[in-house]
Amino acid sequence: MLVQALVAVAIAQTPIVLEPRVTSAIVLKNGVTLLVREVELPAGKGSFRIEKIPAAYDGTFWYGTNASKLSDLTTSLKYIKKTISRKTGGFVELLTANIGKPLTLKVSRENAEETFSGTLEEFNGSTIILRNGDNLQMVSLMSIVELNTSTLTTKELSAEVDWPQLSISFTADAPVPDKLRLMTIETGALWAGSYLIDIGKERAVVDGKAQLALGNLKFDSVDVKLLAGD
Repeated sequence: MLVQALVAVAIAQTPIVLEPRVTSAIVLKNGVTLLVREVELPAGKGSFRIEKIPAAYDGTFWYGTNASKLSDLTTSLKYIKKTISRKTGGFVELLTANIGKPLTLKVSRENAEETFSGTLEEFNGSTIILRNGDNLQMVSLMSIVELNTSTLTTKELSAEVDWPQLSISFTADAPVPDKLRLMTIETGALWAGSYLIDIGKERAVVDGKAQLALGNLKFDSVDVKLLAGD
């Protein structure tokens, strides 16, 4: 009976993980966005945790509810192992990833261009060594004016890093089903407008269009307002 009681208490104290979603946004032209996120709170008293914390400007994280009382709000930071993967990008990474591959390049020497072909034997970041049979040719990276990439391939680069994970835990006492709202100021989204003015004899007609770029933000059924002006 005691074991069952302890298990029941542990289950009751396990915070419910909430995932607030963006419901409204006010986007400025300079890339600053005021975002409102919402998530449902059930009626009654319970413990909750938010694990995906918005990347807000310092001092621009506000929260509130309609009728619920929030208490015991704490933040915690832990580091988790995370594998970061990406494809090779840039001149240096592309060459480094293709040691042993055939390579053709064109260099500039004394106001003339010369083409070299061979196997990419070595690359130290500033000098390329090409092998053609028993001959080795050293080429300075700064002298290359053209590189044939048809024989080169991109590779997947990955590294395991200690990734910071911030979370917020709190207790909510809701007399009725409620909503928790988070308001933040973040960067990422921006917009640009284009306007057409048709000036007639008696009146002018203004037609405007806007293009919105979200960056790393994700909008789904979001009320968006575009704010112009200084």
